[in-house]
Amino acid sequence: MTIGTLRLASLWLAAPVLALWAGTGSVIGVRASRAPAVDGVIDPAEWQGAARLENFVQFEPQRGKPATQATVAYFLYDDTHVYFALYAYDQEPGRITARLTRRDARLLEDDSVTVMLDTFHDRRTCYFFSVNPLGTQADGRVQDGGRVVDETWDASWQAAARRVSDGWTAELAIPLRVMQFRAGAARSWGLNLGRTRRANLEHSFWHGPLEAPFRVAQYGELTGLDLEGGARRYELIPYALGRYEQGRTIKGDAGLDVRYTFRPETTANLTLNPDFATVEADEEFVNLTRFEPQLAEKRPFFLESNDRFRQRIQTFYSRRVADIDAGGKLLSRQGEWDIALLS
Repeated sequence: MTIGTLRLASLWLAAPVLALWAGTGSVIGVRASRAPAVDGVIDPAEWQGAARLENFVQFEPQRGKPATQATVAYFLYDDTHVYFALYAYDQEPGRITARLTRRDARLLEDDSVTVMLDTFHDRRTCYFFSVNPLGTQADGRVQDGGRVVDETWDASWQAAARRVSDGWTAELAIPLRVMQFRAGAARSWGLNLGRTRRANLEHSFWHGPLEAPFRVAQYGELTGLDLEGGARRYELIPYALGRYEQGRTIKGDAGLDVRYTFRPETTANLTLNPDFATVEADEEFVNLTRFEPQLAEKRPFFLESNDRFRQRIQTFYSRRVADIDAGGKLLSRQGEWDIALLS
């Protein structure tokens, strides 16, 4: 597809979806007839009929004013994924900043776009997924209305981005199985989309103005979702290690991680003989204070539920738990209650 075709495509897509955009921070979810290819090219055939989101407003530097550069987003979903395409127009494409290539880098220092999903629509928690023009990914979870941001949470999802003559584009495919949510017909999620533009230090959002970027209570709404399934029922991650030295016996070790989904809002995790030696080592330092050092959790078994305990009053510090032989965990969301059982 040529650059000229891309520009016309955004106008061509507008006609069938204008009725889906309420203009008041509410958008109706559209089910995809087939999954779009995640390649950074916004193909009109793939995004035909998609819900359209635009008219971003600034968070900074001039809060509440329209964004200086247009951003147009499209949304689709199916039984396994939610899909987003974002066209970040820029009248000065030569000033687009894209340097970061390490996953979970601070993408606010580059041009970037972010998708924020409040999957329980509780106006307190959300997942966020960010990408820059190089396709670098960052993700995490937000708790307590933005007071707790856990950037150590990682999920497996797809993203692709590319520069075009009048800006840059990005496509994201986020599996439902990596998130917890309430299943059922006519469901609503909280939703917001953000964009950073380093050329003028601008940070804008689809629904605003906001008091803070992760003030989930002020997000818009994604309605009409039919989510009966989507999560993989179970996931097995085995490992085996072996060592042989001449003249000595063979030594080995093995372990297993199991993730079982009862319902999209309830999951259980089991680990047997986990190999924490593969986790990135902590940086050494000398603690000369009387206070216990707070180290970031990096072990996969503890990561998924760790943010639930990182409230303003800390109830549990997982790094006090050393190597384990086995562990079990049950995570659920029932009404206004968060349930986290760990053994």
